[in-house]
Amino acid sequence: MDTKRRTYQHMLYEKIKGNERMVEMILRSTESIRNTMSADKDKNYFENRIKNSEASIAKYQSENADLSVKLDGVMTGACDLEITKLYQDAKEKMLEKEALVAKKDAALAEKEGKNRVQGKTHEDRERGEMRREYNTKRNLDREYNKFLDISETLPDYIGKNLKTMPNNKGYKFRGITFYGEMAPENGPIVVFERKPDGMFITEYYADQEVTYFKPRDGSRKEFIRKMRVVRNLNAPATRTML
Repeated sequence: MDTKRRTYQHMLYEKIKGNERMVEMILRSTESIRNTMSADKDKNYFENRIKNSEASIAKYQSENADLSVKLDGVMTGACDLEITKLYQDAKEKMLEKEALVAKKDAALAEKEGKNRVQGKTHEDRERGEMRREYNTKRNLDREYNKFLDISETLPDYIGKNLKTMPNNKGYKFRGITFYGEMAPENGPIVVFERKPDGMFITEYYADQEVTYFKPRDGSRKEFIRKMRVVRNLNAPATRTML
């Protein structure tokens, strides 16, 4: 448990540092706004912007105060419930993946006229169950550590952008999609994924996925593909190129 606590402690520390950077950025922005106000340009508008900036600063400072309390108590077990919840979330995701793989394997066996269960002795079944339990525990630890590792290495620019993005927009980073913290807007779910030569932008509608590519040179985004999506109960969605 101490290893998980130290990992979680590092996550809290990085969160606090990220919030501190956001406060510094807002303070610089506020100072710029005050300088603009001195020119008597739309004073009410800029006063409202300053109020909003001050409210954001108060929010980050309040969040950091709570995070600091957590940080002080991590190694004494004060955050074990939250750590366990993260572990449980990773476990559920891993089990979902295993269930999909098992279903595909069963379908393939049936198609080939095989029945992997029949013919096994009681001893074989017990041995197989023990092996699965061992592998499940090992996979759980691996998936949990991977989940924390990816969360820890989230780039600063993504963390900053997520704070002001609506909840139906986000970034895909190392296989995990992180969504914005603001209230969702009308429209599709939009996910950005940065690649070495530019940004892939995928829009998810009720029955379609549309992907574009935005080159790093800032030129017009290019259409990549459009797919029809059919949701299946207890199985991955079926995608067909349009």
